[in-house]
Amino acid sequence: IIFFSAVYLFEQYRSDSTEKIIRMPYYWFCIGVLIYHAVTAALLGMYNFLYANYPGFAKQYSLPALIGSSVLLNIFMTIGFLCSRRFQKYG
Repeated sequence: IIFFSAVYLFEQYRSDSTEKIIRMPYYWFCIGVLIYHAVTAALLGMYNFLYANYPGFAKQYSLPALIGSSVLLNIFMTIGFLCSRRFQKYG
């Protein structure tokens, strides 16, 4: 997932498209996924080391980091779904 998200963002960077990138839902999805996995992979990869050497820090940091990354992922997903909607102007 991380690899394909990074490839998509790289391809969008290299493309000659004139469409605004912030209006593309896949951009927001990929950014959210990359941030989520960057935080959780680093935390879960080092958790045993942190817990063995710094148990107070590991207990204090793990839950807010996981919740914060989940909240950011959901915010970016919501932005992605909302930016793809076409709103009609009445009047």
